[in-house]
Amino acid sequence: MPPAAAVASAVEKLQAAAQDAANSSSRSAAAFSDQAQQVLVQRAAGRVVSLSTCTKVSAISFAVGVVVGFTLKRRLRRWAARLLKRIKDDD
Repeated sequence: MPPAAAVASAVEKLQAAAQDAANSSSRSAAAFSDQAQQVLVQRAAGRVVSLSTCTKVSAISFAVGVVVGFTLKRRLRRWAARLLKRIKDDD
């Protein structure tokens, strides 16, 4: 193989490898972009939520859940009692 042909072949191989790398990179960027659109809260790069903040949010959420749960339970019991009373009265 003449030297010019060897160089041309090597250049073609390098260009093909570069094109493959570019295609792979664009697929990865597209996948990252799709994931970034699913994020609920946008944060600046490098910023994280501290453990104390996470703990506070979790404790508040738990407390609210307990209150709502007991309230719903009480309402459900009242509704069931009224329904059973109506059924009993209908007989």
